[in-house]
Amino acid sequence: KLGEIAFYCRDYDRSLECLSKVTENDNNNLTALFMKGFIYKEKGDTAKAVTLFRKVCDAHPNHSPAFEELGMLYATHHNPLAVEYLNTAIRINPANNSAKYALAMYFQDEGNFANAEELYKSILDNNANHAPAWHNRGFIELYHMNNPTTAIEHFTRAIQIDPNFIEAYTNRGHAFLANGDHDKAL
Repeated sequence: KLGEIAFYCRDYDRSLECLSKVTENDNNNLTALFMKGFIYKEKGDTAKAVTLFRKVCDAHPNHSPAFEELGMLYATHHNPLAVEYLNTAIRINPANNSAKYALAMYFQDEGNFANAEELYKSILDNNANHAPAWHNRGFIELYHMNNPTTAIEHFTRAIQIDPNFIEAYTNRGHAFLANGDHDKAL
């Protein structure tokens, strides 16, 4: 519990010290291994984070968050293993919108807009108020499908959900500009 409290207080050195004592006694302790992996991820040591998250996945094959973390780590390096890990997280928990969003972003970054769009729609089927999914659908419509009218609708929906979504305002302005509506763009 001390390691967990230190973890939530972002005292990562103290947390690692306590969590290491736990894993010395119980090498497969789910909570301790996962927290240690997350700490190493936060500290920028992705090699140690990957090792620990894989250990969690091996010892606890239904722990969706570990698969999700691995998928996100691989996605940041444009590694196709991201797809496998994120799909596993989604298979374990089909309502995991966070893993779906990470996978959609991976596809979008890799230029696979059809798969990204399918995942954004799935997210919105589960949660119609997911502003980033609306925004990213608009982004794809504007910058990759050359459909500013639909993009404006998606950006507007994101703004209605989150009135502080600066990127949605900016991209909606670009969409208005693409439609030739300079006044609305301004």
